[in-house]
Amino acid sequence: DMEWRKEDIHANGSAPGPAVRTNSTVTVMGDYAVVFGGTQFGVFVNDISVFDLRTHLWVPTEWNGAAPNGRTDHGAVAVNEKQLMIFGGNTHHLGNDNTIMMVDIQEEF
Repeated sequence: DMEWRKEDIHANGSAPGPAVRTNSTVTVMGDYAVVFGGTQFGVFVNDISVFDLRTHLWVPTEWNGAAPNGRTDHGAVAVNEKQLMIFGGNTHHLGNDNTIMMVDIQEEF
């Protein structure tokens, strides 16, 4: 039997999760779910949030180096559980984008 349930992701000691957004991607990378991009009330965002699937806690993250432009309607896939590949999407002022961006996720947190 399948049953939906809401996960408690606001446990003590957890980093804050991502702000409310639409059109982001969530990519499972090993024991982590990585949230990237989307829009927050019309603003295109380029942040990454990482959720530990074992502990149900958000993991603190920050960019090292230049981040890709904020985007929506993009694709994201895990590469060897260590890199996140982001392809395409709409970057709002810059329009549609057909570049591939890679980030070493395991080194980010």
